[in-house]
Amino acid sequence: MDPLKAGSINDMANSMADRIDQAMQATWQTAFGQPLPDQGKRDRQVLFVAIANGVLGYLHDNLAALETTVVKDTIDGHKHHLDFDLS
Repeated sequence: MDPLKAGSINDMANSMADRIDQAMQATWQTAFGQPLPDQGKRDRQVLFVAIANGVLGYLHDNLAALETTVVKDTIDGHKHHLDFDLS
């Protein structure tokens, strides 16, 4: 299993931070009908890296609480536990 990549300010490629940045650009375009301005780009990247590292770090620290349940799969139910590593 490949580790999930939160991203860093020096390496956002193929990371959660990069995906947040892409979503911000698309949402801005939809909301305002123009591309996201370059002004403040570095500040946004720092914010997105911090958010991605915080979210994935929290999930990683609380893996025991992450499980999926399929109701009525068996008499006792059916559970899967989520597991991932961070890069």
